[in-house]
Amino acid sequence: MAAQERRIYIFVPPKHLNILLMKAKICSFFVLVVMASQLYAQTPATPPAQQTSPAPKAPANMAVSHSMSASSVGSVISQFANNLQPSAFTDDWGKAKESWMTSVSSLKPMDVAGGASAISTLVNNLKPASLTSEFSKSKEDFMVKVKNAKTVSDIASLLKSLSAGINPSAFTADWSKNKATWMQNVNSLASMK
Repeated sequence: MAAQERRIYIFVPPKHLNILLMKAKICSFFVLVVMASQLYAQTPATPPAQQTSPAPKAPANMAVSHSMSASSVGSVISQFANNLQPSAFTDDWGKAKESWMTSVSSLKPMDVAGGASAISTLVNNLKPASLTSEFSKSKEDFMVKVKNAKTVSDIASLLKSLSAGINPSAFTADWSKNKATWMQNVNSLASMK
């Protein structure tokens, strides 16, 4: 005798069918979430746009730490300092630069006091020959403005004045390419409240 196939039919009232379908959807959703989180954990930290079509890289001296936005107080100050020739600084700067850069990179985005302190240290470590004659004459007034800075806009204004007061020969060769982007970041900083 041939084995008979038995089929069992289960009647599910429509009210319960909706509940079963909802449970199936929820389970499917959780499976997708788990799969997506596993995929995310396996992908590199670079955004997809950079993976598929490499964009031109910013020069190393315009690099911004991931913890800073391009228009934070610390980032615009460090960008500026990185565009100055090592020869623009006093001999003492070689010892102080690393700790200064660390402190600047840890500034909060709108840290006016920290920004003013960083600018003061930077200016005090520049060789007199790195400054224009006009800036050298008004350096004391500039330092008073640094000391009295109260807003992020004040910091932006000080950075603009400082950039205008540096002899062109004190900047790196990349400054001509980086200046416009830096100035946009400073202007963006100036507009922050």
